[in-house]
Amino acid sequence: SPLTAPIPGTSREEKPLSVPISPLYEAIHRAMLTGLISNVGKRGKESGGFEYDGARSVKFAIFPGSGLFKANPDWLVAGELVRTTKLYARAVARVKPEWIEQAGAHLLKRSHLEPHYDERGARVMAYERVSLLGLVLVEKRRVHFGAIDPKLSREIFIQHALVEGLLPTRAE
Repeated sequence: SPLTAPIPGTSREEKPLSVPISPLYEAIHRAMLTGLISNVGKRGKESGGFEYDGARSVKFAIFPGSGLFKANPDWLVAGELVRTTKLYARAVARVKPEWIEQAGAHLLKRSHLEPHYDERGARVMAYERVSLLGLVLVEKRRVHFGAIDPKLSREIFIQHALVEGLLPTRAE
């Protein structure tokens, strides 16, 4: 879905407008991410959405004078983090986690969980968790496990697809 601007005067939940943000906005903010990758944040669920979880286990809030203060975006990048009574993000912009993943590809940590045989695809799949400096970008993405661990993938395929007969065939 396209990145959208906040609707003024709405609740703290992020509500999309039907007008997408321009490609220029995307290009500028992708470029900013390359230098400010440690200033990204994901809206926290525990604090009612007012506090953000950042890289390296930092917690911060959007500065009250910011234009995005009431918009409460799910993901953001801050131009600076300033500590007053608490840590505030200033000069913030809404970003997509895909942009963060691409800009910080060299800093990502990927872990693969629960390898399993997928009957529909007739291959071994797993769930991938992607984190950047401790901040989880992707919690549970399905990925093909064969390229990650071919030996274990082969064993799972043989056990489930062939021995247990889960591989769909025309043979009787």
